[in-house]
Amino acid sequence: MTSKERHAYYYPTIKSKELRALLQQSLSSRNADALLLSGGIDSSALAALDHTIPAYTTSLKGVSEQLDLKFASKVAKHLRLDWTPVVVTQEEAIENLRLVIRINESYDTALLNDLALYLSINKAMTDLGKLNVVVRSGEPADMLFRGYTVTYKMRQSELNLDIDKLSSTNLPLASLERKTQIKMDYPYLDTNIKEFAKNLSKDENVVYRTRPGDVWSTHEENTDRLTMPPYPFGKLVLRQAMFDILPIEIVLRNKTDIQFGSGTDNLKAQLRETISPLERAAYEAEGFSFRDIVHAAMYKLFKKEGLHPRKLLTETETSCSSCHGAVEVGRNYCITCGSEHPNVSFDEIRKSK
Repeated sequence: MTSKERHAYYYPTIKSKELRALLQQSLSSRNADALLLSGGIDSSALAALDHTIPAYTTSLKGVSEQLDLKFASKVAKHLRLDWTPVVVTQEEAIENLRLVIRINESYDTALLNDLALYLSINKAMTDLGKLNVVVRSGEPADMLFRGYTVTYKMRQSELNLDIDKLSSTNLPLASLERKTQIKMDYPYLDTNIKEFAKNLSKDENVVYRTRPGDVWSTHEENTDRLTMPPYPFGKLVLRQAMFDILPIEIVLRNKTDIQFGSGTDNLKAQLRETISPLERAAYEAEGFSFRDIVHAAMYKLFKKEGLHPRKLLTETETSCSSCHGAVEVGRNYCITCGSEHPNVSFDEIRKSK
């Protein structure tokens, strides 16, 4: 079987051509100063359809050259982009992590994912010489086109409910927008694109392969998520839409969360060294519950910034079982500690396993 035959199911379809036209229309009606380019299909598609703005890619020095930096470099060369790699040391990354914690008022370990975005945005601000930059992002294509592991098995009606809830106020950089002059540009949030996504079937977005397509699901910290082949591989319609204008290596790139692709996940090793078992025990004696030692180290940074979990303000809020911060009733996520089960502490979860 030739390479061309193996990739036959990525050839453009009527639906993918429609998506490409909608994306082009969305981009033609908006302006941005910079693009966050990971080298994945989401941000690369935006670069391919509008390569007039500079692009930025963050990489932790010495650990991520074979991930986001490698793929983004291929995209930049292919499209002849004005592209800037933002390569930082672990020390620089940790110092900026404290800023990310302060802006978000959170010690969620998922901030390691956001850290890479903040570093690129900071570099764009410096290069452009202004604070009120408009930054383009590939969010939330993963939710629209079944890029997350959790979306692979969802009924379309369930997925549509989540798509309806999507807005710039509940995306990762919402706190940055609220507290600075930076504005985010999300072409995938265009109403027409959201409606298009709601009318796609699972078969139009997911194919099955003999190797995994989701780096997060195969990471050593998530062995409970491992499955046997064939492996689901999402965002087929978006990949088809870009088949003839992006390198095939980009079209077929596995999904890689930014913290892995940028290398910021490697900061966990350094974070572990910043906290002792006695310090963690002292925090736990105060009533805090942690996912692991890295989570406790993040809390230590949070505490050093003079931050505290926000107290309950209204009757529509309840207290998180892990950090005692305020959580909206019915919401399955605590913005302070990152718990996906605010009504059950991390300690209780461990005991139940």
